[in-house]
Amino acid sequence: MGQSVRMRFRTDGWHYADLKASGETFENYYPESDPWRTDPIVKKYWDDTPKAEPGDVWRIFWYHRGSDGEYIDDRIAGYAICCIGCGRVHNWINARHCSQPVQKDWGESCVHRENYTSCWTWSGSAEEGTLTASPSLQVLQGPDQPCGWHGYIQDGDIHI
Repeated sequence: MGQSVRMRFRTDGWHYADLKASGETFENYYPESDPWRTDPIVKKYWDDTPKAEPGDVWRIFWYHRGSDGEYIDDRIAGYAICCIGCGRVHNWINARHCSQPVQKDWGESCVHRENYTSCWTWSGSAEEGTLTASPSLQVLQGPDQPCGWHGYIQDGDIHI
């Protein structure tokens, strides 16, 4: 078997963690002209979020507005996982080449996207370190995803 990393569940934000893993700085990401740069809550959130490390995993939810107008996270859409190949965070919600396509007027979608579910079957628990994904995960190479990592998750271990 190839390289393996034990998954670590995180509850902070994957977006800032990924930006930090790529070498981004707060000052560069929020230039002086950006009003978010002076928001103390945004700065604190940036400062408090450690960079992503291979094996880090975050839950991603589908959400909707409740009757009171507030957003409700109620169904797991998939997971954001820091890649053991390139060290960047990849989101595993919908597969580009899902096995259950649906043709729409605007192009191809999939039954999972239409039903707000995931193209992968997830079992176990990210929090308890027992998460398993089926089928395997593959990053299709392209301008946004240059690594091409292909592996699998079994009982909380991420394998190449």
